[in-house]
Amino acid sequence: MRMHTLYSIVMILCFIYGGISILFFLTQIMAINIEHSPIERPPFMERINETLPPGPNGIEMNSTRERFVQFQGRTMSYFYSVAFISLFGSVVSIVSGLVIYHLLRKKDRRELTKSVIDIVTTPEEKLVLKELEESGGNMTQTELAKRTKLSKVKIHRVVKRLESIGVVSKYSYGMTNKIKLEKKVFEE
Repeated sequence: MRMHTLYSIVMILCFIYGGISILFFLTQIMAINIEHSPIERPPFMERINETLPPGPNGIEMNSTRERFVQFQGRTMSYFYSVAFISLFGSVVSIVSGLVIYHLLRKKDRRELTKSVIDIVTTPEEKLVLKELEESGGNMTQTELAKRTKLSKVKIHRVVKRLESIGVVSKYSYGMTNKIKLEKKVFEE
């Protein structure tokens, strides 16, 4: 139960981080692309129309605008990179949260199935299920009778009952039957 709580906390944190990252991405993109955005535009996006005062020998230096355009190009690529990294982080975080959610649900279903089977089955049926689990999930009906020390008639009735609730399946195997645990019951 302790690990379940830890995984639940990690899952919730993944979803929270993913949501915040998506909001960050959307606000950044909105600030860049909308002229009259409620969000203040970054300072590097403001236009510059100033030139430096004339330099020596009366040469006008218009290099400030050129440097600003270069700076703005580099800064914009950095800005877009940060925005898309936050989008990537949010997608990864949300996918991680969904994977953890799926694994927790799968584990809960498996535990619930085992507890329901434990409640519904008789001691003889539990003994048969235990022997089948220890043998790798399948065994002949004759071997099952020998290992559990139950009569062949009792094994037949137990297997028939377990088959009716969908826990095992029975296949013809020569002069006897092969009994197989249903993996979908124990693994889902």
